Amino acid sequence: MSYYTLCKRALHASIEFLPMKKYRRSLFGKIIASPLGKPTPKGGEACTMKKRWTLLIVTVLIIASLAGCTAYRRPTPTPTPTPTPDPEAPEMPMTPAPQTAQPTTADRVVKVVNSMAEVKSSYAVVVGNVAMVGVDLRDKLTTSQEESLKNRISSETKRQMPELAEVWVTSDPDLVKSIRDLAARISRGEPISGFFDEITQIMRKLEPERS
Repeated sequence: MSYYTLCKRALHASIEFLPMKKYRRSLFGKIIASPLGKPTPKGGEACTMKKRWTLLIVTVLIIASLAGCTAYRRPTPTPTPTPTPDPEAPEMPMTPAPQTAQPTTADRVVKVVNSMAEVKSSYAVVVGNVAMVGVDLRDKLTTSQEESLKNRISSETKRQMPELAEVWVTSDPDLVKSIRDLAARISRGEPISGFFDEITQIMRKLEPERS
């Protein structure tokens, strides 16, 4: 049932209490026939008229208030759903590529010297552009053969490693041991400046062999 129909019915119900047809004509523009009640005494008629007018006014006020509320009613806005952000993909940890240990200058010297057929093993300590090499020979050689081998080792090493100005070679067991110990300490990460005295002593002992 529409809102207009409800209001009209309420007005009709109120007007029915009015005793005269002219009021119904003035409100609706046409005569609404309804039987009138029996006449009442004058005092009771005044009281009844007052009640009917009061009921009519209250009904009109209620309808007017409902109409006002209806006119200013606004549709309730539908809440816009908040978009849910897409979860970010977790960053994959970067695995560093394995580092291949680069051979040191001393390692390269040892590789060249060990390629000699007469050499069983060798050890090297490089200071600047000078390499000190200790060799263990496979067989016992004569003095001349040993000197010839040392010169060959020095020449071949400088040929393959032109950055070296000097390559000093010894087969003396004590000097070979000293060079081997120094090379081991350097390979463990000890700074070469920490055993400068030992290096100086080895270089002095190699002087007679070089001369």
